[in-house]
Amino acid sequence: MLLESGFGPTPPVVRERLVQIGPALIFRDAQHLSVIKLSDRWERRNGLIDAAIDDLTSWALIFRREAAAARARLNRIDGENLSTALHRSVLHALEDDFASANALSSEWIDRNRDCRSYLMGVAKTVQAFSERCTDRFDLAHLALRDATELFGESQSTYAMAWVHVVGAVTDLQAGRYRSALARVERGLQECASQPTFRPVRAILRSIEAFLRYERNEVSRLREILSEALPALADQGVVDALVLGYTAAARERADALDIGTALDILAEGEQISLHQHYPRLTLALRTERGLLLLRSGAPAQARAIAEALPAPTQANLGHLLFCVRLEIGDGNGAASRDLNALALSASRQRGRSARLCEALTLQAIIDEQSGRPKLAMAALSEALEIGHVEGYTRLFVDEGSAIHALLDRFLALPNPARSRPADFLARKLSARTRQTGEKGRESRTTVSLNKRERQIIALLNEGLSNTQLAERCFISQGTVKWYLHHLFEKFGVGNRTSLLRAVRDAGMSLS
Repeated sequence: MLLESGFGPTPPVVRERLVQIGPALIFRDAQHLSVIKLSDRWERRNGLIDAAIDDLTSWALIFRREAAAARARLNRIDGENLSTALHRSVLHALEDDFASANALSSEWIDRNRDCRSYLMGVAKTVQAFSERCTDRFDLAHLALRDATELFGESQSTYAMAWVHVVGAVTDLQAGRYRSALARVERGLQECASQPTFRPVRAILRSIEAFLRYERNEVSRLREILSEALPALADQGVVDALVLGYTAAARERADALDIGTALDILAEGEQISLHQHYPRLTLALRTERGLLLLRSGAPAQARAIAEALPAPTQANLGHLLFCVRLEIGDGNGAASRDLNALALSASRQRGRSARLCEALTLQAIIDEQSGRPKLAMAALSEALEIGHVEGYTRLFVDEGSAIHALLDRFLALPNPARSRPADFLARKLSARTRQTGEKGRESRTTVSLNKRERQIIALLNEGLSNTQLAERCFISQGTVKWYLHHLFEKFGVGNRTSLLRAVRDAGMSLS
């Protein structure tokens, strides 16, 4: 009110109050735009550059992903000879530059060891993110434990939600899917109270979508993706983008809708090229190649692999994709050599999901090479690991080759099968024999979420995909994803039939 009233400079109390409430607005309530507007009004009224207000404003801009504006504010602070290492570390983390983020956050921690505020919690969270990127999972969890304690003391709810984001991707990368899912659920509880937390909620939902798919818990997958995808592109967190777009593409491929799955991955690639995320580009192109390989287009998959860098142990997803290509081409020696690298790196780096995947491929390699005992040993170890964390799709998506191996494994004498491996093998074998192997649940009634109702209403107005995307503030790839879901829900194949089916079901088209 003081900023809006009268002319000329504001009383000193206005500046003091803004500096006082700013941290709570940013780190507790995620009211970033409010802070930016207040600081801009203060500066216009007073005609002054204030380092403390710039400090707050830069945080708000960082969390809104307005990197250029944030850096401009930070440059003004640097002119005041104040430290901006922590701000810049968060910027680097959000831009997927974990090496720079780790260096700057470590520098800030070293200089502020006695600090017990939310700022130390921010530094610890960035440090955890960086440790996770280099597979030092235990160190990441130690840093997150410290951040949790500090955010709890300062009641930084928004910051606590970010702890759960980093914790979830850390556990997911380590292959601890149960723990990752628990993290996501706690994070979603933190985000439930504030509409301003929706961007972080979209990130958590994208992580959840991937976990639910991989654990074959698909009953709510569409609902989760419907919330995550429209808001995901603007968040700029590479791990969330990889997981969200991968989960959406796999869900569509599982429904045999390969065209939409490829469109979704292409949309993600456009984001990666626009925002200069090489890790996202590599991950989604690898996923596209894997999708083509599994859908019976090995030549196209090989062309994608040849356009990518040579596979290394640094990127296990890419390496294992290349192993599958060699298996498909019948190159036993090449597939065995590449997979040996994947097995070694997975064990050394504590990546249990990737280890399980590499062991599954090793079983296929050994079977094709006429070494059935070794194949059963590799499959048994993979099943034991998979049972612990609930890995399911990892086996199912390998197709007929792994199904045949499961049958032979279950035919072994009982002493040759451990109880965990036997349990998962029976579960997987039963699933592949269900009617409609892809596991889609039948529905006797059709329910629509808010976004689906909006799209149906706009379809009724005769809008094109481009117009739908503009009106809904989503991409055309996401529009296609929604349309194919609606076609599948109502058992139709085009827009006209969809609108007719909606009317026949007694639902409103407006």
